[in-house]
Amino acid sequence: MPQLTFAQSIVYYGVIYSLPIVEFLLPLFFLSHKFNRRQDYYLRLFFGLPIIFVQAFFLGFAIAVVEQFIPVLLLPVKILSTLFLNAFVFEYLCLMYKEKLSKLLLCAVTVLAVQRFAYEIYMYLLLALKGATLNIVGPVGIKAVDYTIHFSFYFAVELLYCFLFGRKNSNNDINSDQIMVLTLILIIGTVLLDGILANAITGESLVVEIARRGFDMLCCGVVLFLRHELLRAKQVQSDYDLLKFLWSQKEKQFELTKETVNLINTKCHDIRHQLDDFGKIMGDRGTVEELKQSIKIYDGLVKTQNDVLDIILAEKFLYCQSRGIRLHYIVDGGCLDFMSAGDIYAIFGNAIDNAVEYLDKLEEKEKRVFRMFVKRKEGFITGHFENSFEGRLRFENGLPVTDKDDGSYHGYGMLSMRTAVKKLGGTLTLSAKDNFFTVNFIIPVP
Repeated sequence: MPQLTFAQSIVYYGVIYSLPIVEFLLPLFFLSHKFNRRQDYYLRLFFGLPIIFVQAFFLGFAIAVVEQFIPVLLLPVKILSTLFLNAFVFEYLCLMYKEKLSKLLLCAVTVLAVQRFAYEIYMYLLLALKGATLNIVGPVGIKAVDYTIHFSFYFAVELLYCFLFGRKNSNNDINSDQIMVLTLILIIGTVLLDGILANAITGESLVVEIARRGFDMLCCGVVLFLRHELLRAKQVQSDYDLLKFLWSQKEKQFELTKETVNLINTKCHDIRHQLDDFGKIMGDRGTVEELKQSIKIYDGLVKTQNDVLDIILAEKFLYCQSRGIRLHYIVDGGCLDFMSAGDIYAIFGNAIDNAVEYLDKLEEKEKRVFRMFVKRKEGFITGHFENSFEGRLRFENGLPVTDKDDGSYHGYGMLSMRTAVKKLGGTLTLSAKDNFFTVNFIIPVP
């Protein structure tokens, strides 16, 4: 690049430090669009972005001044200016969104890593096309054609990342210490070391240039990979904690149901004895027998040779009757004796609840049928649940995607079933085809 005048240097560095702000925009908006916005969001956006562009241009102005008058300080000032430029992303997020600072910092680090990764890929492209005219900033300004190529490439790389990884873990909420580690990796690798190496290495060695930029890409890749894995681990932990909570609630619900069923059976038993005495006095045995049968609410309603399953089915059976849903079952409950009450409730209670909730919405009464089969065969327990199903169902990781608005809570029924089956060493499979939704499990008998 030819020697620039002071005025040209101001324009040159001003543009050089302003361009990354544009490059930040796509991943910035994509990764933060679900954040809680501050009041007067659009007013802040209208004034905030121009202010950040002015700040970035001022950094370029500072570089031009130092280069012209104090060149010995050029390296530390460039590094400091790059740090300030990166901080502008965090500044923007704090200005626009009302979230925890750690969450905003992780988003900023991700945006910077994505932009830097795209930058290094672009620089590799320039190295491959050495001798071409893909220089964005000339001695006195910007070339329009190269400008279009530049940002098209950047946005393509950034959009690819956002599409492949950004949607899956956009919550940006992990431990603060972990966020600081990612921040330090990014700062040390892509700002300090790269800045020092870029100014310390002289000459036109292509190998050295490729190695330096490869190290830069490696640091960004490590940051993005660790972010993805940490967020995935956080989601797994959150799911596990919620499952534990739901499981404990199910066990409490089962104990309450068990007490209620026993209490009702006891009261009904007493009433039947009183009716016997009443029948002897009145002499009308036929009426008394009818009354005795009518108060057998739970007693003898379901018998599967497993007390826990009997209580679950008795409770669900009465509800199904009230909703016009037919519940058919052939179950060898005795083969479930090695399972805890919590596991039985997680598997069978959730299976029935999910089916009943769907069947209750069907307008055609004859389709409101739920079937359940459980048996022991050659050292394994096999189970099959099925109910009528209309339409299409989308699966993710082998489980159906909930259609409920509160996706953070609902949809854990199937996950709870799979977790219980897996804990017992078995497997659970689901399918939706031929107008039926089916759940099958196989569990080894210990």
